[in-house]
Amino acid sequence: MRYVKPLNLFHDLLKSKAVKRGRLLGLDVGDKYVGLAVSDTHNKIASPLSVLLRKKSNIDLMVSDFQSLISELSLVGFVVGCPFDRRRSAPDAVQVKLFIDDLCKTGKLKGLKYTYWDESFTSKNVELLLKPLNLHPVQSKTIIDKFAAVGILQPLNLFHDLLTSKAVKRGRLLGLDVGDKYVGLAVSDTHNKIASPLSVLLRKKSNIDLMVSDFQSLISELSLVGFVVGCPFDRRRSAPDAVQVKLFIDDLCKTGKLKGLKYTYWDESFTSKNVELLLKPLNLHPVQSKTIIDKFAAVGILQGYLDYVNRKMKLEAAE
Repeated sequence: MRYVKPLNLFHDLLKSKAVKRGRLLGLDVGDKYVGLAVSDTHNKIASPLSVLLRKKSNIDLMVSDFQSLISELSLVGFVVGCPFDRRRSAPDAVQVKLFIDDLCKTGKLKGLKYTYWDESFTSKNVELLLKPLNLHPVQSKTIIDKFAAVGILQPLNLFHDLLTSKAVKRGRLLGLDVGDKYVGLAVSDTHNKIASPLSVLLRKKSNIDLMVSDFQSLISELSLVGFVVGCPFDRRRSAPDAVQVKLFIDDLCKTGKLKGLKYTYWDESFTSKNVELLLKPLNLHPVQSKTIIDKFAAVGILQGYLDYVNRKMKLEAAE
């Protein structure tokens, strides 16, 4: 196995001929289990795959599992979730690196490339979503590990699609702060570097088609190619906040009227509360204050995503 930078892993795929292009495997490495997700043949969509038992006492058995998957799915690279967040304890990252080191030392996965990607509380986020369902612990754990791996593999794909499209055809991104009654919107500039407040949509729960119509108009008007949706990944946030966001996106998808549009989730990290605290001394009218909060919360979500990916690209270009 050979380490490569995240974007280089995609660039290598693009350089290869279409018939030879392989797929990517997302890994959520835990103490006892390794959740897996796999990309489609175009490396655009991540789907849950399975969960492997982490065989610490016999790494060769794990290598054998991976060899079978590599052959069966035509895998060419691993995207391994690693906690980059400063709030996460060091042991979480250490165990991930040790796991990958153990795989490398076997010498049985030569030619396979791998990279690390920020897991951004993916396991905890899925755990919060499942909590109200009262599933059996084993069933819940299996779902958590698989979908955490999806969360690791998917976000990179959205920005990759922007990079690989021709400059004249590159679109912009829309940031969404989804609330119970309103959806705050922010839009990126044409270079996808700066987020600006756009507007606030009334959340029409009884008629999702009206909301889709609003989005279709914005997509056409602003040349949008993707949504960056704020979702509370922080373990301190209550589950209903995340659930309502996912339900909203699911409702949009089910209409079938936004085909071709990609979306990803990004940690909203108390963006609404931050803006609210900034506005409090101004004593604005509640309606005016709410409008500003929703729009600028969306800015915080989208700008955080843009800053992260653009900064990562700069650092890699400088190395």
